[in-house]
Amino acid sequence: MRSFVIPLWLAAFISFVIPTLACKQRFYNYQKEFANCNEGLMPGVKGRAERECASFRQAFVDLSAQANSQLGHSITSELKLVGEVLPDDNPNCIYYQCQVVAWRYREWQTEMNHRALPDFNGWTLKDRWYGKTVDCD
Repeated sequence: MRSFVIPLWLAAFISFVIPTLACKQRFYNYQKEFANCNEGLMPGVKGRAERECASFRQAFVDLSAQANSQLGHSITSELKLVGEVLPDDNPNCIYYQCQVVAWRYREWQTEMNHRALPDFNGWTLKDRWYGKTVDCD
């Protein structure tokens, strides 16, 4: 009888601990705005924005490496919005949006608590949020 108690206790412990160590998807939206509509739509601007956005991935990979892989190993960056019109109350005219996704963010780790997110010249962090809960890698 006693030999069954330990495995049952261990199974119960694991069933409570494992879900609390699940990861979440973590999204970061960066935005680049242009005051002059024509400048923001000039040939080559979209390509430059795509290249800049693609470079964001490596900056987040490096940040994750400094923070004991808190952002996980699966990180992507993608230009999501191109030449979108800003609201009338904004002094600028159009914007581009780059989205960085850490697909396996380990929220229980605290290594990132005092680390700044990467800065990208001409881009502003506009939003960040958690997505769905996922298995950790």
